[in-house]
Amino acid sequence: TIFNKDESQAYFKTKETDAKKLTQMWLDKGVSYAVVTDGKDGVAYGYQKGIYKSPAIVVKEVVDATGAGDAFCSGVIYGLMNDNNFHDSVLLGQLNASATIQSTSSVREVLTRQLLESEKEQHNAKKIS
Repeated sequence: TIFNKDESQAYFKTKETDAKKLTQMWLDKGVSYAVVTDGKDGVAYGYQKGIYKSPAIVVKEVVDATGAGDAFCSGVIYGLMNDNNFHDSVLLGQLNASATIQSTSSVREVLTRQLLESEKEQHNAKKIS
């Protein structure tokens, strides 16, 4: 299940603002994998092994946020469908969304499997160095 913070708050009729707590609420509801996006504050996600928080990927300039949620979801789904673990799948979603908001198009016209995988490798290499 992938929801943004506002959608989660509306569903649970709560004013809770902590994305990790909202993720836990989804898990308590019986969802196996839960993701709560929180815009510039990153994403919380969890499953039976725990709940995690990943900061937003810093971008140079937000050109247009249209399509960011869809881009995030497609990256996560792509990752899971291609045997990535949950952490890497969420990262793929974040990378796809961050590139989308830097574009004038709501769907990245240059997006390919190879490009997304390359962006993941570059991101991971930056974390190591």
